[in-house]
Amino acid sequence: MVSRLALVIALMTGLSSSAFASTYVLTPVMSWTASEAYANSLGGHLVVINDQAEQDLLVSEFGGTETFWIGLNDLQITGVYQWVTGDPLIYTNWLPGEPNNFGYEHFVEMNWQQPGKWNNGTDLPPGRGIVELAPEPAAALSLGLALLALIALRRLSLAAAG
Repeated sequence: MVSRLALVIALMTGLSSSAFASTYVLTPVMSWTASEAYANSLGGHLVVINDQAEQDLLVSEFGGTETFWIGLNDLQITGVYQWVTGDPLIYTNWLPGEPNNFGYEHFVEMNWQQPGKWNNGTDLPPGRGIVELAPEPAAALSLGLALLALIALRRLSLAAAG
């Protein structure tokens, strides 16, 4: 895992959105395999797209013309697509005619010929990937405890004033 400084640099040099529970950043230009390794080094993974709302958010945040790697592949069994996290594949957005498994196409990219549409492609040519960084549970817990402490202090100050 890379340092927090590297993560801050990644966040500062890429676009990010936290409209969902996750934060999204872009990888440098590299292969799908290298993009997933890079995402892992940041403590994340290539994005898992769970529904149309998340797909729309990604297109809105990162644009609909540049193709981006996403965390879907059929490396284990050709034609059986799986998310890098093992999450169930409940939403797809394939361009009509895809996936076509033309040649050694095991890696999925979005924005293929149309904004948000998916294509199965080869590991090259290189492109940028969308990294999904989930919030750290400890950070969320700390924030929750801090909010509870503020509420308690507020109540104490109101009780003392009244």
